[in-house]
Amino acid sequence: MTFLLRTIRRLPRALARSHFQPARRYLTSSRLLSSSNTSPDPSPLQTFNIFESPSPSTKTFKSVGNTSFTVGDVRLQGPVVLINDTVFMWDVPQFGAGSEQVEISETIIDGETLIRRGAGSEGQEIVDDPSSPFHGWTTDHFKLFEVTQPVPELLVIGTGAQTYILPPFLRSYLHKLGLQLEVMASRQAASTYNILLQEGRRPAAAFLPVIPTSSRTGEILVKFSKPEFEKQREREAREHHRAWGLPGNLTGNTS
Repeated sequence: MTFLLRTIRRLPRALARSHFQPARRYLTSSRLLSSSNTSPDPSPLQTFNIFESPSPSTKTFKSVGNTSFTVGDVRLQGPVVLINDTVFMWDVPQFGAGSEQVEISETIIDGETLIRRGAGSEGQEIVDDPSSPFHGWTTDHFKLFEVTQPVPELLVIGTGAQTYILPPFLRSYLHKLGLQLEVMASRQAASTYNILLQEGRRPAAAFLPVIPTSSRTGEILVKFSKPEFEKQREREAREHHRAWGLPGNLTGNTS
């Protein structure tokens, strides 16, 4: 028993002279070793998820406003194109407003869309349908996709506040470039684009704002008329004011 107690008392001094040093002393000796020509001890193991699929793009649509889109942390007014992780401001007509119109010379009926060939556009087909957001468009408005590499798997087209049919000659042109198409209202299109990214796909986006807005100036391109019930309410208010001898134009100059 006396020998055992002597051995236990000697253990701290024995450990001090052994390789089992406290962490602080061990790290100090590692730094000394690394400063010489001796190789340092290997670093701790790191954990990686080998099943995680990297996203092909880091830019997603965070929000869709009436006149703008927020891509990542950047808010852009007017139409936008997002392709291969690069954002472009897209200067295109919307319902014929926002760009110069092509001169019309010949009329062709194609389904429900009126298409005309314009002499001012070297015989290119253009859309002449004032009820369509593509009014005044030619294939030139998609020229960017002719020089894009790599070609996206799918092009999501946002048509603004609601879904509009893409004219057949524009659809055919994009198909010849190797693009599959999804055409829908812009808010739904933004959600679809983000989901495709999460699935590991490689989509591109070409979106029109909910309210037609110029990407060049940021200004709204259309004027809104007052709903009929508001006009009726103002007419009744003017009649009431006249009956009581009050000024009839209390709400401003209205027609």
